[in-house]
Amino acid sequence: MESERHDNFVIKSTVFDIIQIFEQGKDKTYTAEEIKTILTAYVNGMTRK
Repeated sequence: MESERHDNFVIKSTVFDIIQIFEQGKDKTYTAEEIKTILTAYVNGMTRK
């Protein structure tokens, strides 16, 4: 149960972080490739912590 709660917290935190990234450029439109690059950079940054 505690593990599931932690997993949910991590998922929600991740989504919030990604929303913040896109909010910084809210006047910009993103291509699929740009979104892929942003998400890949986010994941790579998380695995280095």
